Amino acid sequence: MRKTNRNILFHLLLALALASCDSEDARPDTPINFDLSDAQAIVFKQASSDNNNINGNLFKISNNEKISAVIDSATVTFARAFSQGLYVEIRVEGTTNIRRFYVRMDNSFVEIESGIDGIYKGENENGDLLFSDISILRTGTLSIDKLQTTLDLPTVQSISGNLAIIRDNATFQIFNTVTNTQYNVNDCNGPRMEAFSGSTMAILDDCSNQILIDMSDGSRSTTNISGWNHESLSVSDGILILSQAIAETGDMNNYGLGHIGTDGNLTTLTGNIFEFASSSCMNCGDANNVLFGNDQYAIVKELNKVSVVDRNNNNTISTILDGFKVTKVSLENNLIYYLAEDNLGNPQIGIYNILNEDNQLLDSQLAFDEIQTF
Repeated sequence: MRKTNRNILFHLLLALALASCDSEDARPDTPINFDLSDAQAIVFKQASSDNNNINGNLFKISNNEKISAVIDSATVTFARAFSQGLYVEIRVEGTTNIRRFYVRMDNSFVEIESGIDGIYKGENENGDLLFSDISILRTGTLSIDKLQTTLDLPTVQSISGNLAIIRDNATFQIFNTVTNTQYNVNDCNGPRMEAFSGSTMAILDDCSNQILIDMSDGSRSTTNISGWNHESLSVSDGILILSQAIAETGDMNNYGLGHIGTDGNLTTLTGNIFEFASSSCMNCGDANNVLFGNDQYAIVKELNKVSVVDRNNNNTISTILDGFKVTKVSLENNLIYYLAEDNLGNPQIGIYNILNEDNQLLDSQLAFDEIQTF
């Protein structure tokens, strides 16, 4: 009888040991490794709540135009490229728990173990990462702070440069994430906000005619435009805007592209017509879906085409990627990384070189949801 009991005990302990090994992936201390070596962009497939990805769902596009996994055997629920690397959220397998990681381009990383309960909203000019629960990860120390605001239950709606729009029910503030300077603004049109690069100035559309705000003292002033009704983009010499007010025709579907300087003056870059299938308030808190670019090129993703405006060449407009339904765009120098479908509905990943007009389709049978350059 004692021998039988010993056998039962042995097999019970063996089964527990094997179960412990089998559940290793569910442990929060499971080793994680990232590979961003030579990464030029990332592509990401949104994971479903019941989908455990053996081969991963976060990939990189290397400088040899090859697609490979950033991390294997993990379910990535969220990933965003920023200037210093990658912010990643990974679900602990078999649970609803999330692990958060700050990953550098040299593959070193820090796991953010506490202090954040919100959604990633973006990066300020210091490289700090801001979350919807007003948590901010300071890049210098990799410590978590909270924005110091007078609001009771604040949430971050949007960020541009060092400035953010935060709200508490019907109370809204424009907030400097570096200095903690804050001013109340109207609950209207989002409000939409775009900060000037390297400046305390911003344009703010909250149904006031005074859209230019100086965060050094909160003063506001009028400009030769009272607002804009689509997306905006900060560049080194000002802000690009898409607006019906500067289109050549009065059709409600037509938009022109303009430039606003820090003095608030608007210059029409092209009154040519842009048409896209999106609402008139795309920059009320979400990332741009239509307007992308840098100091030289403005990229407008339209309904049936993609237009490139060359600011260094008299704002000449060229149309590219004919025959593709482009869904996502990210620009790095003169290279447009994009996701699209062909006319048969097949997913495509490509890199378009604006300089030589070369369109390189990458070898992948997967359909992705996001593409982002660093």
